[in-house]
This record gives sequence, C-alpha cells and structure tokens, in this order.
Amino acid sequence: MARTCSVEALVLHAYDVGEADRFLLLFTRERGRLAARARGVRRLGSRMGGHLLAHQHLSLTLAESSAGWTVTSAQRLNHSAALPIEQFAMAEEGCELLLALLHDEEALPAIFDLTLHFLQSCREGQGDPVLAFSLELLRLLGLLPAVTEKEFPGHLAPQAIRTIEEALRSSGSLASLPPALLRSLSILCRERIEEHANRTSRCLSVTRQLKEWAVPAR
Repeated sequence: MARTCSVEALVLHAYDVGEADRFLLLFTRERGRLAARARGVRRLGSRMGGHLLAHQHLSLTLAESSAGWTVTSAQRLNHSAALPIEQFAMAEEGCELLLALLHDEEALPAIFDLTLHFLQSCREGQGDPVLAFSLELLRLLGLLPAVTEKEFPGHLAPQAIRTIEEALRSSGSLASLPPALLRSLSILCRERIEEHANRTSRCLSVTRQLKEWAVPAR
C-alpha cells in the first residue's frame, strides 16, 4: 500500500511527460527537495493541471510507491497572475540555484521561507532580488564563511561588509549599493556557487540578456 503525506511545496520546475502527465521538481517545507509525477493532469477537465506550474506555492498530497512520489491532490496557496518575462527569468534563476545546491529530501525550513519571500519579490517586480537571495542562500547553507578581508582578498573589505549588512537589514535589497560593490558581490557568489554546485544554472545568460534589453537606448 502506498504511503501518503501532505506537504507545503514550491514548484521549482515542471516538465510535460508522456501523453498527459507532468513531472515536478519540488521544494517542500517538510521534506526538502523531491521529485513527483502528476498523472493525467494535462487532460481536459483536470482539476490539478492549472496548479502544477513553475513557481507556484501549493499544498500537496503525495503518495509514495516503488516508482517514486505521485501527486494525488493539489491546492494553490497563492493566487498571483503569471509573471512577466523578466520577472519569470529571475524566478527561474533562483530555482536553478536551489536545484544546483540542494540535496534530495533534506528539510530546510529557513531556506523554504527565504525562497517563498524571493518568489514574492519577483512577483512584485521591485528591482532584481537574485543577488540578495543568492547571498542569503549561501549563508544559510554554510557555504559563505564569515566574510573578512583576509578570507576574500580583493573582493570585500570589512567596511563593505557592514554596508551590505545594513542594506539588507533596512530594506532587504542591495539596490542601493555602489555598482563596484555589486560587481564584487556577484563575483563572490559566482565563485562559491561554481565550487559547490551539482549542476550548471541554465538561466544566468538569459537573465543577463534580458537586463541588457531593458537598458534604454541613449
């Protein structure tokens, strides 16, 4: 008999498979990252098909068998409209980062809450939240050591660290930081991610291109 459980989940990716199924890569509050198949949800009349899409926040019932996890019911916990293309690309970049750094079935509730806030920031469209999300994710995973001038020579001096911490405390955003400091942070994050990632993010070049398109011509 299949074992069942209820989880709060974020859909990191959704793939159509077979004639009517959808394969989901989920990040759950209770069990961390896991994969599940939703059978028949692409058929006309399916009640779950419209819920099981990328970046959705859901309450799911899952059944486990020898073939893996199967979604048996789904309820949306957010009711936002589809993201515009630039915000969608930023959300994809964050989801790719999670898939690159997280291991299967390891509960990480603090990172779940961070991701929930990140996706909401993408929906609100106020600046680019990816860098702040990346820094906090690396910190929570223990992949960002106590940042000092000695540990990261040429990147971040102690005064810069204080500036970053103050910006995050006051607004949760890095938008007010000088461009040179933002570049240093980007380099730092990229190096740490490349060192520890188990897969390469496919969205970085897409997001960079979208940002270039968004710059007004002079």
